[in-house]
Amino acid sequence: MVTPLDWHAIKERFLTFAYNWVEATPSMAEIKATLETFDWEQASPIAIGSILQSIMQPQARRQLGAHYTDETNILKLVGPPFLDELRNEFERVKTKPKQLFALLAVLTTCPLSIDSEGVMRHSGRD
Repeated sequence: MVTPLDWHAIKERFLTFAYNWVEATPSMAEIKATLETFDWEQASPIAIGSILQSIMQPQARRQLGAHYTDETNILKLVGPPFLDELRNEFERVKTKPKQLFALLAVLTTCPLSIDSEGVMRHSGRD
């Protein structure tokens, strides 16, 4: 069973991480304050990875094993077992309304969805 993403928990973990691992500077204090009011349901994993990579101290990154992976490389891993199968299924049923709606029903009951570019997104359902 797939569990929906808990954006409040993600926010709390991110803030805890920021307070524990990010170097204390005046600009970082401003960034941390901004993080507290950020709308995490609109957060892009790409942006979060980039932010973490840019604000972490190198020693902390090494200690935590925190290495950002870009979207292209993630899709190389996720594509074959998940996205490729969905794309193939869509191609098979796209001209068959009954089967297409059945596939749509399956996809819309998932807490995650895949956009037209093949990017997995949180559907916004709780």
